[in-house]
Amino acid sequence: MVLLDDTRSILERYGIQLPNGLSLIQLGKRVYLVGKDVFRLIERSKVKFESIGIPLSKDTGLDVKLSTDGLQFLSRYTPEDSVVWVDLDAGYRFIQGGVITVETDEEFKGQRYVIVGVKVDGESLVLGCGLAHVKNGRLVILSQVPKERRLHEVQK
Repeated sequence: MVLLDDTRSILERYGIQLPNGLSLIQLGKRVYLVGKDVFRLIERSKVKFESIGIPLSKDTGLDVKLSTDGLQFLSRYTPEDSVVWVDLDAGYRFIQGGVITVETDEEFKGQRYVIVGVKVDGESLVLGCGLAHVKNGRLVILSQVPKERRLHEVQK
């Protein structure tokens, strides 16, 4: 277990500011969000933990993938321009595990993870993380919402 003093490498990429009183702990390839007091308690403990706190991310080798739980918890600390905002129909497809496309002027090589959200009745809602690439001026995003959290039937 390692306390990550430098959170910039994980959160700066997404523009997220870590709130005061929270720390990141790394266990293997996974990173968890915990209260600073919890870390001090764990540090003194002889107990080994498999996981603790809110799962925030894991290193996939391709990029740092933020978890759905972590993104939704930190959504209030995420700048609007760090989120790919989609309409409600695309949002439904995304949380069902589908592929969505969005017009973009972005250009990047390969693939990277993006935060996907929807705005409904004036409320901003972060849905989760998607794996994106640019194709013919469109951002193609494959949902990374875990299978057990996907909606299988949507009532509009």
